[in-house]
Amino acid sequence: MSEPAIQVQHLSLSFGKKQVLNDVSFSVNAGSFAVLAGPNGAGKTTLLRCLMGFYRPAQGTIELLGRPRKCLPGREVAFGAEACDFPSDWSLRQLARFRSLVGEVSPEAEKEFERLLEQVKLSPSLKVSQLSRGQRSLAQLAWVLASRPTLLLLDEPTLGLDVVARDLALDLLLGFLAEQPATVLLATQDLDLAERLADTVILLHQGRCHWTGTLEAIKTRYQVVTVPRGFAPPEHEAPLVRRDVLEGEQWVVPVTTDHWKRWLEDRGISGRTPTLGEVAFALWHEPKEDTCAS
Repeated sequence: MSEPAIQVQHLSLSFGKKQVLNDVSFSVNAGSFAVLAGPNGAGKTTLLRCLMGFYRPAQGTIELLGRPRKCLPGREVAFGAEACDFPSDWSLRQLARFRSLVGEVSPEAEKEFERLLEQVKLSPSLKVSQLSRGQRSLAQLAWVLASRPTLLLLDEPTLGLDVVARDLALDLLLGFLAEQPATVLLATQDLDLAERLADTVILLHQGRCHWTGTLEAIKTRYQVVTVPRGFAPPEHEAPLVRRDVLEGEQWVVPVTTDHWKRWLEDRGISGRTPTLGEVAFALWHEPKEDTCAS
């Protein structure tokens, strides 16, 4: 097994009296594509900013690429924020040239930025003020990738993009990963996108970690079954989620214990593997104790 590229242990952070992160622990192996998923307010952006050193946690430790965060050279880790902070009166070429001159990026990264802009059909001569929101997001992603980092931390890179721009962004990201091995931690609310890209999943809800592990492992812990309306579950048990459907009721049930397995088998009820969205909804619908595992 590869060494962790990200190792977070017992991370907690509060803003005033509001606890935003509560004893969060997880690891991401080098070379993984990990998705940090959660609804609005779950703590995704705050967690990424802690990893970047923008916030100082009240407790806990962070190691990136095998070293404490403060000991890591800046160019090995790149952060793509949801909001683009480029100066509005500069062209994209001017922006790249300035950051190269001040040593923030290498001259090679400046050239790579222009190459990546061409891939997403953006001219380097465009001023930031001329870009739509979607185009700014594409330029931001191209900028993050241009330095060819070892570790990518991305905050909602496809949020608000139309279908065409989203496909351009994903092609850009996946093309980069095909050329250069890297570890990705991508924060998103889009669980369909997460299921498409991720091999590792971290589920956050209300600042707590509900799951960390492989995508396959979390999906095999549950089954989606359809039963007649009014069907009684096992004694002292309840489905995580019950929904009305045309055929009756649809339940999401845990199958990690023999109790549920036997109950389903005895009644001849077969289920299917849930989507990541169905699992996440079940865990977030009625938050229970943490199920973080690795």
